[in-house]
Formats: sequence, structure tokens, C-alpha cells
Amino acid sequence: MKQVLNKSEQNITHNLAPHFEAIKAFQSLQDLQQSDLYRKLGPEIEHAINGIAYRNTITNTPGDIVRVVAWNIERGLKLDGIIHLLKTHPGLSKADILLITEADIGMGRTQNRDVPLELANALNMNYVFAPCFLALEKGDIGEQDHDTPNALALHGISILSRFPIQSCQVVPLPMFKDVFNELEKRLGSRKGLICTMQLDNRTYDFAVTHLELATSASQRGKQMTTMINALQQSDAEAQLLGGDFNTTTYNLRSKISLFGHLLYKAFWGIPRVVRHYMTPEKHFEKPLFDEIKKRNYDVNTYNDLTAGTLYYDINDKNIEAKIRQYRIPAFVLTYLRHKLKPWNGCVPLRLDWFVGKGCHVVHNATDIYSPPQVIDTPLYNDTPVSDHSPIVVDLIA
Repeated sequence: MKQVLNKSEQNITHNLAPHFEAIKAFQSLQDLQQSDLYRKLGPEIEHAINGIAYRNTITNTPGDIVRVVAWNIERGLKLDGIIHLLKTHPGLSKADILLITEADIGMGRTQNRDVPLELANALNMNYVFAPCFLALEKGDIGEQDHDTPNALALHGISILSRFPIQSCQVVPLPMFKDVFNELEKRLGSRKGLICTMQLDNRTYDFAVTHLELATSASQRGKQMTTMINALQQSDAEAQLLGGDFNTTTYNLRSKISLFGHLLYKAFWGIPRVVRHYMTPEKHFEKPLFDEIKKRNYDVNTYNDLTAGTLYYDINDKNIEAKIRQYRIPAFVLTYLRHKLKPWNGCVPLRLDWFVGKGCHVVHNATDIYSPPQVIDTPLYNDTPVSDHSPIVVDLIA
């Protein structure tokens, strides 16, 4: 159900932090939900996970072209660099609408900063934030080396806009894994966020989602089905969905499924597998893209299909640690390092996408605007600010 933003701003607050240790001490989510503690805290937990934060005070009107950027900003771990690039980078600084995945509010790993609000303040934009998870731990692999306790402990998705936002809708996605028993113990679910705006004389839905990594291609397809079902309930004349679809081409549903998938790919041959990293829609991730096509939404028009949006580096310690988390035998890592030598152990993948319907896309470059593009690994102080590259599309309003 769409929610009209009838106030200038709204925040999410809770007093759950003193109870984090007690909550995560339960062995299962079912045990927690059947406990006296949950009977006491459940309403506040649900309020925190299912609330939204927003500010809607900026009243700019669009020009002839509207630039949309979708970016997985990796929690906002390097927020100052991200803000600097969004204000100064020739491509990013022209963004009118940002579709952001992986944004923290009150997480120790990001110094308990309010990432979407700080982005909105720095860029003079409106914003809506939808939490997906209440995080009970320091973070995932590679995010444990700090001593800052979580405050609000919220992690989610956000849309920022230079134009007024009429309404928003949060779309819970089906979950196929138990996030309460992960290394990064959490409560909540993956979600999508849709914001409706009036640009010139047309109504647009701009949407963002972050599909599940640790699942199968068919399950990601079911999450996309839920997202498109929600979009199709709208009467907006144009729609654009962007985000991290996690089209890794791997089945990460379980350790056994991953190992079986690795064996399957070994018979395929590594060069062929690497080529499919850039074309996941052709084979390994077909369920997701078939669903998009079946519903008359388009991918090709809105994306630069020649560039990856994340580099898989077999030599990266965090990537190696995540592989070992699935208890993949050491000889498999050795085999992969050997086979990936022609690429120096580092290959591009396409994980981030736009999906659209009814939008008019710029296809001829000018001095300012361009066809869809990937801004490859933008740097701040010679360091990447996220593991993902932002994707850009310019729309004729």
C-alpha cells in the first residue's frame, strides 16, 4: 500500500540496543518469537524493521533530462568519499535521483552514522529510507574489526531525489534463508522501495531493491516477481527499477548446492563461465530475466551491457573468507587461482541493473548526457569507495 508523505520528515527510533545481546542469545528465530522477551519487545522490533524514515522538503522542478544513478554503496563504509564523488565527479554530480542499496543507520561499522540522511543533507535532496534488517552483530565477514556498538542497527535501501516525492511503498520480498542464524545475525527481510514522483506532466515510479545473494537463481526470480507485482499495481506512466540483483551466476542456497554448482561450472570450462559473468541473463540467471521480459519490462534499453559492476578478485581476503564460510575445500581455491591466472585472478561481473517500462532513454551522447553507462570503480584518495560501481541512465522527462 502506498504511503503519502504528508509530513516534512519522519525518523525511525527505538530503544532496543540494551536488549541486543539477549535477543541474539536465542538459538533460533522460532525460539525468540515464542519467548517472553519477544512478547515484550516484539511490537518495537516490528516498528523498527517496518518503519520508514524520510525528508521531503526540496521543491526543485526537473529539466529536460533526469539522470538516475543506482549504486550499492557497501553500507556507507566510506561515506565521506561517496559524498565527495557525488558532489564532484563529472558523471555522478549530475544525478537527480539516487537508487541506493546497502545503507546503514546506527551501525558501529559505519560509526553509527545516518547514511541516507547525511547523503540527503550533503546533496540537498529529499530521501526515503526503508530498513530491511535490524542487525544484532558488528557486521559480516571483513566488518568485525571494530569496537563500536550498534545504536539503531538498521540496514536497508534508500531513494534520494532532487524533486518532491508524492508517495512511497515498501515491498517485502520472500525470504529463502534464515538470517537469524548467519554470522551477521539479523531480524527482517529483503525489501523493495517504490517512490512516486511527478516529473513535468508524467507520473514516474522510481524503485530500488537488493535481491538475495545466498540463494538460487529461481529464488531470486521469485523475489523479482514480487517486486514487479507491486509495480504493476501502479498507474504511473513510466517506471524505473534499479539495484543490486546479485546475479552472480552461482547457487549459494547451501554449501552443498554451491559445491555442486562449482563442479558443474568446472565441466563447462572456466573461460566460458567467465564470459557468462557478463551475460547472466543467457543461462545461469534466466528465471529472473525471463520474469522481467514476461511482464513486458525491459533491461537492454536501460543498461550498458559491455561493462561489469563488480570485480570478483580471488586474491581478496574477504572474498576468500566468504568462500571458506561455505566450507569449500582448499583444493578448489587453488584450482580457481590457477584457472583465473589469465585474468590475474580478477574478473568482472554484472550484478547491478536497471529495469524499465515507459521511460524515454537518452541514446545519443551530448556534452553533458550520455547513453546508459557504468562508472567504473570511482576512487577517492586513490581508493575505491565501494565494491560496486554505480550505473547511470539519463531519461528524457
